Amino acid sequence: MVQRGDKSGEYMAKSGCRCSITEEANLLGNENTILTKQMKNYYTALWGLKVPSKIKINLWRITNNFMPTLSSLKFRRLRFEALCPLCGEDDESTALVFRDRNVAKQVLQRLEVRIAPTHENTEWKRLLIETSNFNNTEQCTCLAVSFWAIRHNRNIFLS
Repeated sequence: MVQRGDKSGEYMAKSGCRCSITEEANLLGNENTILTKQMKNYYTALWGLKVPSKIKINLWRITNNFMPTLSSLKFRRLRFEALCPLCGEDDESTALVFRDRNVAKQVLQRLEVRIAPTHENTEWKRLLIETSNFNNTEQCTCLAVSFWAIRHNRNIFLS
């Protein structure tokens, strides 16, 4: 498979990221060039983190809402119910797992990672881009590693 615009001819998550940024920028047009620059800076910082590739790819998947949460599996008709197995109140979404659960809040608070202020309609990707702007490289590394650990423990709990 040759990725358009990729000189190596090999597909990597990084080249998929580059392609999605270009595609998203084309959809937004010139009206959101600031967001496009922030997105490029975010992905540059993400791929520059000094962590194992599996953690970078995990954060990329979380950013793009590609995690197989129960609500996304229900949407794809692979599950009948999407209620969170921990709280049983809301459908399990990416935002619930990595932002709204008390476990995630406590972990990020203890690591002194600040989440950008949000309102009800804030898109998940935009929230993470703004959060990375709020934090230094060390805090962003802590965010990436803690998201991987939260996902890992969630998967253990569900199995």
